[in-house]
Amino acid sequence: MTVRKALLFSYAEKYSTLLITIVSSMVLARLLTPAEIGVYSVGAVFVGLAATVRDLGAGTYVVQEPELTGRRIRATFTVALLVGGVLAAALALLAAPMAAFYREPGVRAVILVLALNFLVVPFGSVTQALLTRDLRFDALARVRIASTLVNALAGIALAALGFGFISLAWAALASSLASALITWLYRPKNLSYLPEVTEVRRVLSFGGRVSASSLVNELGKGAPDLIIARVLGFAPTGLYGRAAGLTSLFQNAVMRAIWPVALPYFADRHRAGDDLKARYLASLTYITGIGWPFFAFLALMAYTVVR
Repeated sequence: MTVRKALLFSYAEKYSTLLITIVSSMVLARLLTPAEIGVYSVGAVFVGLAATVRDLGAGTYVVQEPELTGRRIRATFTVALLVGGVLAAALALLAAPMAAFYREPGVRAVILVLALNFLVVPFGSVTQALLTRDLRFDALARVRIASTLVNALAGIALAALGFGFISLAWAALASSLASALITWLYRPKNLSYLPEVTEVRRVLSFGGRVSASSLVNELGKGAPDLIIARVLGFAPTGLYGRAAGLTSLFQNAVMRAIWPVALPYFADRHRAGDDLKARYLASLTYITGIGWPFFAFLALMAYTVVR
C-alpha cells in the first residue's frame, strides 16, 4: 500500500472514531455527572500510566526491526504477555491504596476492571503491529472503528441502565475484547503464540527506551487530573477533562492519523538508506501550518465552542 493510500485509510479511521467518540461523549455527559466522570478519569489516568509500558515498546519494535523473523515475532508476543500480566497484577494490588488516597471507593473498581485489559491486549497487539509494518491501514481501520463503536454503545447502554462511572470501565474492556477478536481474523496464517525467550533481550533493548519516553509523556498529560482530583475534587476533574478533551481535538483529528503511518514510513525509508532530514522537516512544516491556525481559532472561540 502506498503512503497516500495508507494516510487516506488512517484519516478515514480517525475521523470515524472521532465522530463516534464525540457523539458518545455528548450522550454520556447527559447520563453521567461530572463527579462520576471524574472518578473514572482518575482511575483511567492511573491505568494509562501503566499502559505506556504495557508491552515495553514491543509493537514499535516489530514495525522498525530491519530483519524481522518468526522467532522475533514470538519473542515480541512473549514480552507483551508477560509485561501485561505483571502490570495487571500490580494494578490490582495498588487499586485499594489509590482509592484510599482519593477517599473514593469507586477508583478501586475502575482500576480493577481496566486492569483486565492488560491480559487481553497482547493477543491483538502483535498482529496490529505487523499490519502497521505492512501499511495495511485498511484492516487496521476496520478493527479500530469496530472497537470504538463497541466502546461507545457499551458505555451508553450501561450508563443508561444506571451503572454510573463503572460503565466507562466495562465499555473499555468490551472494546479491547472486540479489538482482539477482530484482529484475530487478520493474523498471518503462520503466526505462532508459542513462547520465545532467546530473542527477548533484543526486543527489550529497543522497547525500554521507547517506553521510558512514552511514560514521561503520559505522566505530563495525566498529572493535572490526578492533582485536581486530590486538591479540588472529582467534579472539577470531570470538567477539566472535558475542556482538555476539546483541546486534544487536533491530536485526535490530525496527528493520530499521521503517527501510525509516519512510523512505518520512516522506518521503511531508513532501511532503504534514505536521508530522513528533508522528509522530516517537510512533514513538520505541513503540521505546523495546520496546527497553529487551529489552536488560534480555538482560543478565540473557546466560549462559543464549549457552549
